[in-house]
Amino acid sequence: MTRITNADQILALLRTQLERAEKKRATSSKTTPSEGADAGPVERLRSATAANALPPDQFDRALIAALLTDQLGPAIANAPGFANLVEEVLTAIAADSGAKQLLLDARAQLRE
Repeated sequence: MTRITNADQILALLRTQLERAEKKRATSSKTTPSEGADAGPVERLRSATAANALPPDQFDRALIAALLTDQLGPAIANAPGFANLVEEVLTAIAADSGAKQLLLDARAQLRE
């Protein structure tokens, strides 16, 4: 049986987010969503970094945190081990060239 690790789950989430972003970009006009309470963590990250204000390492950390929060709910961000989980995922992504490229692609797409 194949073991699915946290890093595998995060990579799947990242792929899903990239696919959603691509579909949304292809079907929507150039209007941007408002920064309301109903905007998800990924959309808030996109809005906050539109001007490339964050350095790449901080952006990657924020992206992983936003994906986790978006998929697992806002309560996860307040969990004591959340920062460690984000770091573990980033370490796993850095160790895998395919995952690293996915993260670079996500960074580029979100900053467009």
